[in-house]
Amino acid sequence: MVDASIRTFGPPEELKHKYGGGLVVGLTVSRDFEAETDHDVREKATNLALSIHPACKCIYSDFRRANARYKYSIPTEVVQWSHMFNVLIASDEVLDFSLCQNLLKMFSYNLLSSNTAVDHDSVF
Repeated sequence: MVDASIRTFGPPEELKHKYGGGLVVGLTVSRDFEAETDHDVREKATNLALSIHPACKCIYSDFRRANARYKYSIPTEVVQWSHMFNVLIASDEVLDFSLCQNLLKMFSYNLLSSNTAVDHDSVF
C-alpha cells in the first residue's frame, strides 16, 4: 500500500481496550513431519497456550518440515510471568519461545481482522 490510512470511530481508550493490549506468546514446537499432521501440531501448540491462559487466540502460524511456529494473543487480564515461563520451560515440545507486549502493528491487525463492519468508502 502507498499513502494508505485507516480511519476508526471511537475514542482511543475504547479502541485500545477492545483491540490492543495484552501479551503475545511466540512458540516454536517440534514436529515429526512423517508422523504428525498439521492439525496434530496445531492442537499440541494450542493446548500448551491454553495452559498459559484459557482465553488465548492463535494469531499466526507457520508450518515447517521439522517445526511449527505460532503466535498467541493473551488478553490483558493479569497472568503471572512466572507461570508462563514455568509452563513453557517444562514442555518437551517447545524448541523456542518469546513473550512480549502486544504491539501497535498487532493492534492494526486485530482491528482489521475483527468481524466489525467497515464502511470502505470512509476508509479509503
